[in-house]
Amino acid sequence: MRSTAELDESLLTTTLIGNTLELPSTTPEMVEALRHDRELLVREALLWQRWGRYLALLAMFTLAVAVGDDAAAKMVPIVLTSLAYAACVAITSRIVSRAEVVHEHRLPALLVTADIIGLSTLIWLTSKPGEMGRVLMGATLVVQLAVFYFGRRLGMYAALLAALAYLWTTRV
Repeated sequence: MRSTAELDESLLTTTLIGNTLELPSTTPEMVEALRHDRELLVREALLWQRWGRYLALLAMFTLAVAVGDDAAAKMVPIVLTSLAYAACVAITSRIVSRAEVVHEHRLPALLVTADIIGLSTLIWLTSKPGEMGRVLMGATLVVQLAVFYFGRRLGMYAALLAALAYLWTTRV
């Protein structure tokens, strides 16, 4: 009769001699679960970011009216720009809150576009031509948040939009 040590050793040698089977590092189920979790996280990020966007709009509107050049004469375009931006954020938030999952690029790209356009329009309306560098300063925050929450691709898109907005505000 064999001892347990000899039995364990023979089991070990027969196992090592036989073929091994490598399991895949990812399975389709795991990839699908990760994609679904990512879409849920994007949804939650968009929902809580709406309040930050509303506060940023309030700050920009207040600064534009308080210290902007000839803001009283340009009050109608300032208010229309602010209302258009607030409507974009509100409609997007409504769509996101009704959806179970959100595509990770479409709606964030729409909001980043609205951020850059709203910011650059308010600065363009209320600043002198030599002060258009403010567009780049504000857009830097949009780019950083886009990269942090939604990835490098959306951050590059935001940076391109920021550069185009800067060129637009300095040329018009």
